Amino acid sequence: MGVGGEVPAGRRRAQLVTTTVAGLSVMVVVLDLTVVNVALEAVGGEFAAPLAALQWLVNGYSLATAALLLSAGSLADRLGRRGVFLVGIAVFTLLRWGVRWRRA
Repeated sequence: MGVGGEVPAGRRRAQLVTTTVAGLSVMVVVLDLTVVNVALEAVGGEFAAPLAALQWLVNGYSLATAALLLSAGSLADRLGRRGVFLVGIAVFTLLRWGVRWRRA
């Protein structure tokens, strides 16, 4: 720290970038779960699924996402946060593109 508890400009910028990236990544997770909820009507119509089955779909997806996030956090503690974060974002992006490509 600098004099009087001030954060140097370079460190302040790094903290701002880190906070922004972390916030955006949380937004991506929430957006992904929102997409699942929005798609419920289409999924229910396609598979003639009752409401209870659709609720299980959302719960299962949310539970799987939470389990993967916890596992990734533990892995990040062992292997390094930046590398695990970048691999996670890359895998998430590739899977999303794969789903989109398959639908087209």
